[in-house]
Amino acid sequence: MAESLRQEGMARARTIIANAEREAQAVMREAADAATRAEAEARERTEAILAGRPLPQAAPSATPAARSFGSGSSESRFSPLPSEGPLLRYRIAGTLSFSSLLQLKREVARLVGVDSISVVPGERGEAVLSLHAADPQRVLSRLEGLPSLTPPSSHDR
Repeated sequence: MAESLRQEGMARARTIIANAEREAQAVMREAADAATRAEAEARERTEAILAGRPLPQAAPSATPAARSFGSGSSESRFSPLPSEGPLLRYRIAGTLSFSSLLQLKREVARLVGVDSISVVPGERGEAVLSLHAADPQRVLSRLEGLPSLTPPSSHDR
């Protein structure tokens, strides 16, 4: 009995570590892509300044002015993606900061019935939330009530 518990614990630890590594790699890829875009934009602006041309339009960015979960944006929404076996997946739309992704992950991890969770940043500030749950419908109803995913009321705007 003790040996099987130890093996289960080790398997769970390996899964957690593998998920963390995948998430870290996704964050690093996104950061590298953002750095490449910023460098190209800076080069273009510098060339325009040196040539006396009008400055190009700056692309929208997810800088401090960007909204994150819980900051009162009505655009923060989630929608189901095709599940992969027992893995439930949701797209989280809206501009997300790294701290808002961590906040969301903490909130979802606290839900009863969620066995494992992964939040991976995607393009244009979106993210993909993946989780294993014993009762998907129950977890979905709880997800809809999370502060990070709840659209603001009209008095918050």
